[in-house]
Amino acid sequence: MEEIFTLLGQEKTQTAIDQILERLSEVNNDEFVENLIHNLNRIVAEYPGTIQAIYPALLKLIGIENDVLRYSLILSLKTLSEKDPQLILPFAKEYLVSDNANTRESMLQLLTFTANAHPNDTKSLIDTVVSMLADEMDFVQKKAIAFLKTLGKHCQLEVEDKILDFLKSTSDEQTHENAEIVLKEIVNVKNLESEEMEKKHLEIQKKVLDKKEKDLTEEEVKLKQEEIKKREEEVAHQKERKEQENLFDQKKKEIEEKEQALREKEIALKEAKLLVEEKEKEIQEEMIKQKAEMLEQELEINRKRAELEKAEKELELKELEEKKKNIIEDEDKRVEQRLKALEEEDEEEDDYEKIETKS
Repeated sequence: MEEIFTLLGQEKTQTAIDQILERLSEVNNDEFVENLIHNLNRIVAEYPGTIQAIYPALLKLIGIENDVLRYSLILSLKTLSEKDPQLILPFAKEYLVSDNANTRESMLQLLTFTANAHPNDTKSLIDTVVSMLADEMDFVQKKAIAFLKTLGKHCQLEVEDKILDFLKSTSDEQTHENAEIVLKEIVNVKNLESEEMEKKHLEIQKKVLDKKEKDLTEEEVKLKQEEIKKREEEVAHQKERKEQENLFDQKKKEIEEKEQALREKEIALKEAKLLVEEKEKEIQEEMIKQKAEMLEQELEINRKRAELEKAEKELELKELEEKKKNIIEDEDKRVEQRLKALEEEDEEEDDYEKIETKS
């Protein structure tokens, strides 16, 4: 890094950028990546143009396993993500559907910063992020909730419509809970448990009951299979026991022949034991050292996580202040009318189903 800062100080910016990109493209570059991330805040402050040039390459690092480095990287990219949305948006959808959960979480965090400053630029991502309310990892779900809450204060109708449409396609309880957290944050409604929600919950209960009924039938088959398996095991056990008796006699003879040789090796074994004990002692000392390093790293992770949570809390506090100014009585009436419309739609569907049933 000293060489790179020297180049930047000599205004050889492009040479420094090329060198950084070249080092990032190398296979075994963990040490360089760590040093670069630790110095990003300095580069952002002193050479912002350099950060913009290497921004796409830095985004490839947001899925790293080391949480200390990952959180440090996110915090360093926060200012640029808020300032210039076009740096991050071209890569957003690709990273949001990544197989790496750390990548998905990190991208959602950066987009949350962007959405707060440039909501209109991030509206195109609503569908993708709404589907992430059902992500397999709960920490990714939380970041999806944070993004939608932030964007929802600026684009309430769009976010609300997309969430309600998505809920019609899933009956997962956790997903519904996540959606309600967002809806209750962006609209001033005390109760969002409409007939549509109740219908979805009833569908979940029905699926549970159907599964229990199926399990009962499968349990009977399983008991029969276990009974047959038990009989087969008894026959096999008898055969095995007879074979073991024959083997025992053979082994007994072999053991008697080997006892003399074992006595001669006893001294050598004792010496080997001493060597093993010394090696175990070395291993224990190394394990203690590694554990101390892990504890130190965990403390650093907690510190970085606290910094990130602090930034999120500051964002949430800012949103609450703005929400107090923007929520008006007309919004209550509008949301109530929308929920009423959904209820009427559900009633029409129920009536249609009743007519079909009678037919």
